[in-house]
Parts: sequence; C-alpha cells; structure tokens
Amino acid sequence: MRFYQDNDFIFNSDYMFRGRYSGEEDYFSGNGKLYTRRIWESNFIADARGALVDPSEAKGYGVRITSFDMGGSTLVGHLAEWPVGRYHKAHYHTGGAILLILRSEGYTLMWPQEAGIRPYQSGNGDQVVRVNWREGSVFSPPTGWFHQHFNTGKEKARQLAFRYSSQSGKYLFGVWKAINKEGVRTSIREGGTLIEYEDEDPQIRVDFENEIGKIGVPMEMPAFQYAEL
Repeated sequence: MRFYQDNDFIFNSDYMFRGRYSGEEDYFSGNGKLYTRRIWESNFIADARGALVDPSEAKGYGVRITSFDMGGSTLVGHLAEWPVGRYHKAHYHTGGAILLILRSEGYTLMWPQEAGIRPYQSGNGDQVVRVNWREGSVFSPPTGWFHQHFNTGKEKARQLAFRYSSQSGKYLFGVWKAINKEGVRTSIREGGTLIEYEDEDPQIRVDFENEIGKIGVPMEMPAFQYAEL
C-alpha cells in the first residue's frame, strides 16, 4: 500500500499474475528446483520447523542453512538452524530482513559498524543492543549493523528469515546488487561482512558461557585462539 499509494488499484484491479500462479494442479505439490549454493525455488514449504537444512559451517560451528525463492515473487528467505550451546558468527547486510524464531530460546546482539569489530574492547559496549527471543519472536536488524545469534535453549534453534530481492538471480534489486553476494559468508579480512570467531570480541564468548551456565546448558563451542587486531 505504501509502494503504490492507490487503494483502488490494490483492492479493485482484476489483473491476474498468471506467470506466478494460474491454478496448476501441482503448484503446491511439486518438488521445486535446486540451484547452486543450495538455493531452492519452490511454491510451498509444508513444515518450516521440520524442513531439511544444509551444512553452512562458514556461518558458524554446526550452523545449517537452506535458502529459497518462493512463488516466483521477490520475497525470499532462508531457514537457519544451529545446535544447543552454540552461536553464529556476527555479520551485517542491508536492512529489511525479518527474522522469525521457530524453535528454542536465546538472544541476538546487534551493534553499528562504527562501534568496531570488538565493541567492548573499543569502549563501545554501550552501543551493543541485546534482543532476547523465544519461539514466535520477530525482529529485524538495522542496515549495516552487525548481528550475532546465540542459542541458550535446550534444543536446536531454528530461525526463518524473509527479505526482498532474489537469491537464484532472477529478480535482483539494487540493494542486493550493492552488497557482495558472498559477503555474509566471507570474512571482513577478505572484503566480506562476516566476523570470524578468532576476530570477535572475547567478551562475547564470556557472556555466552555465563548465560548458558545459569540454566545448565552445556557449552558446545569449540576452543579457538583470538587473533591480534
């Protein structure tokens, strides 16, 4: 409604987008199409909580992600899952992504790039925003803000993310072209937007250990040596 600013067109137009849906019998029961980099083009996901997700270790220890383009539209997304006692690597991208928690509980840290890769060490800890979440929680990281997801629950965390543009390459918006397509999987050391574990602020792991210790969840993050920055 904000895009067109014309209620009559939105509610009374009789134009049919047959290129997207034209009453095909198998529209909601087809197998979908698999592109490279584990990107699916599909019209229907019957069970987002139980759908298979693929290994994506570049995003973190034990992280699994499956991306999808849906119904021939420009609304796309991905399912992400990671184990008990673990957390994602921090990364940033353009704003507009809507994150819905499907399983477990935990929290997400978010901070602007200006606060630095290690905000606590840099004296910018007051700029770090913490969002606590559980099943059914919805939130959206701002444009260009680092964000990092932590599972403090007693089951695998699962997240459903929505955003605009395309992943298969069919409908690329300007904001998508402006970001390195592999940026969120590539270290900032190599021109991407991802903070590797060894580059993150040591306080982040300390705080996570304290959080899961309070409720008796085992620490499952492998040990790593922090780099000198």
